[in-house]
Amino acid sequence: MIRSLIAPAGLLLTLVTAIAEPLAAQLEIVSAPRGRRLSAAQLDSPRCAPYTAPGEVRPVDGNLVTDLVMAPARFRIGDSTYTRNVYNGQYVAPVLRMSPTRALNVNVTNNMRPISPTDSSWRSTNQHYHGMIVTPLPPMGDNVTNVHIAAGQSNRNQFPVPSYQSEGMMWYHPHPHGTTAAQVAGGLAGALIIGDLLASYPQYRGATERVMYVKDTRDGGTAYLNINGNACTLLAIAPGEQQLWRIGNMTPGTWLNLKLGRPGRNYPFIVLALDGNHLTRPARMDSVFIAPGSRAEVIVIGGTGEWQHARFYTDAVASSFSTTTGQVNRSPAVDLGALTTRGVLKAVAPEALAPETTAENAALVDSIRRLVTEADVDTFTIRYQRVPGGLGLNGRLYDPRRLDRAVAVGRTQEWTLINETNFLHTFHIHQTDFVVTRINGVPQPDSVHLDNVHLGIHQRGGTGPWVGDTVVIRFKFTPIAAGPFVYHCHDLFHEDAGMMANVCVYDPARGQQPGTCTQWFPGGASAGGGGHGGHGSEESGASGAPAAVPPRE
Repeated sequence: MIRSLIAPAGLLLTLVTAIAEPLAAQLEIVSAPRGRRLSAAQLDSPRCAPYTAPGEVRPVDGNLVTDLVMAPARFRIGDSTYTRNVYNGQYVAPVLRMSPTRALNVNVTNNMRPISPTDSSWRSTNQHYHGMIVTPLPPMGDNVTNVHIAAGQSNRNQFPVPSYQSEGMMWYHPHPHGTTAAQVAGGLAGALIIGDLLASYPQYRGATERVMYVKDTRDGGTAYLNINGNACTLLAIAPGEQQLWRIGNMTPGTWLNLKLGRPGRNYPFIVLALDGNHLTRPARMDSVFIAPGSRAEVIVIGGTGEWQHARFYTDAVASSFSTTTGQVNRSPAVDLGALTTRGVLKAVAPEALAPETTAENAALVDSIRRLVTEADVDTFTIRYQRVPGGLGLNGRLYDPRRLDRAVAVGRTQEWTLINETNFLHTFHIHQTDFVVTRINGVPQPDSVHLDNVHLGIHQRGGTGPWVGDTVVIRFKFTPIAAGPFVYHCHDLFHEDAGMMANVCVYDPARGQQPGTCTQWFPGGASAGGGGHGGHGSEESGASGAPAAVPPRE
């Protein structure tokens, strides 16, 4: 039986819970003779290049200490040469590694320069550590509301990482409102890997790691997808070999519907984590939907027979619909490369081939259950809308001086996210993960922790008119999150157009009140935003305002 997991518009993920065809048979590795050498399959395109790993910054005693310098550099992708502002002279920024309970110490310097006569995105920047649950206090915390690094200046991020930080793939990128998309699109993005994900999955210990940055370098209005700077990537694997693919969607606004396979048949992924958070048990999936800003960590096992060669691509995505005709627009399928099998067949442990038989993580299941069944919650509604001058939340453009929401530490939050437009969005909030409880009114019993969720489009009732999704999430803040930060759409073009808001967490146990938050927002609190929220709280905002920023189709 196949069921969807937290899947707006039926697109996010396909979770296989019981399959008649065992994984070993599906990959044809049971029939291949041991020791047989298999020839390497090749893509037709001569532009394909072997997978190249990013550079790394390794921790010292578990601590991360490094410098990141934003400055212009030249690089090639496919047949084109680009000059963009990047980290440490590399379009493929280094992987930063560290352990929970240790400290992050990163000095960020803005040596950016204009890359065209009209470019002004270089004048100011900052740094965000996406997926981290750490202090947002300026100037050294994970802060994007009050930290501004002018050209020629530096800022040091230095803070402890708590023991409860999830272990997996996070990422880092600049986050200055108004120019975030331009800076990230140029290449300013890299992975931050916390701890040891495979410690929780002994059946996959020793898997070969492949860290993949999916980016889209932009030439005018056209985006060119690539993996680690390769327009077409050859991913070599031995039959029976286990590889851990850590895939980050580091594009500013491209949705990925990743598949391995050939027409009519997909190669299986075994998904271990989403957004750096473990699933309750490994799950076999035939596609992985990754919205901008999200990540997936999956196991791929080398096959034989017809699976000596598999196309790696992002399939079409329903991206928008016409409000007059109802016609749906879909992004095209795009090839990213291929999986090629070569070498000697490796032995595979039976438990690695049967992810659906792995025992559930009981502690994780219990923590999710307690969160989604909590009766005493603060409710809040966020409407994604077109507004005069751009795109907004609850009828308003982003204002860096305005406090939109103040939330108390430890209070369970239930937020309803409503897409009132005819195109795609996401919801991302800093300093916490959340659990999706309902999508378009349908309960989500298999939900997991995420830090970014897709807000898509769907046909009402399955056959009715196309409308935007409604997603309900739950979460609560820990004391480390006290301070100012943001929530926003992670289509960074939408965020820059105004689809972002300020939130501040205060800790009553330390004598803090909602008024504590106004020190960071000189414009004061918005109506409905100064308290911890209440049952049925919703900010007002006109729906259907004229669109100053047309939907991207």
